[in-house]
Amino acid sequence: MVLSEVLGKDARIWVKSEWGPASEDWPAVSFSKRSVGDYLRNEFVPGRDAIIYIGTSNPATTGNPAHRQRLLSAVNIEPKQLLETRDCIPAKSWEESQNQFRGRWLWSMPALSIWDFDDLPLAHDIMPSTYRQLGLIVNRGNVVEVVPEEKNVVLALPVHPIEFDPPRKAKSLAHAPFST
Repeated sequence: MVLSEVLGKDARIWVKSEWGPASEDWPAVSFSKRSVGDYLRNEFVPGRDAIIYIGTSNPATTGNPAHRQRLLSAVNIEPKQLLETRDCIPAKSWEESQNQFRGRWLWSMPALSIWDFDDLPLAHDIMPSTYRQLGLIVNRGNVVEVVPEEKNVVLALPVHPIEFDPPRKAKSLAHAPFST
């Protein structure tokens, strides 16, 4: 399947720098700046939109070389539930993250659906303009919307669903996961 088959026809897509793909160990989109959550709460439509994880280029943060600078996952979230991350992910994942990086990723929005990209394409090959914007200091820790001229290329990429249990403290989600 391709990404356009699982997102709404009018999908908006944002990118976010991450250390690895979304997974059962971290079934939420997390951030340190609460303003990112406020922005997504106003802009993101569940069942239509996605946030794409792009692996960082830093070996200290993206340990797996196969993930660096690559499109990793597309995540659909419930933006109306801004939760403390420790209430969204398995306790072990939270403890490990805080042992290494205390005080980061305090806020999350629970994942409704997660898809991983097949073949993990290089971000600068698929979306060079968007990828450059993600690297700007002003965008550090934020999400960046995919520029219109690169959106169709992204929507044509093959993906496969990732199974996961819903975050434990997420209230009954307003939108059922679509296409898992």
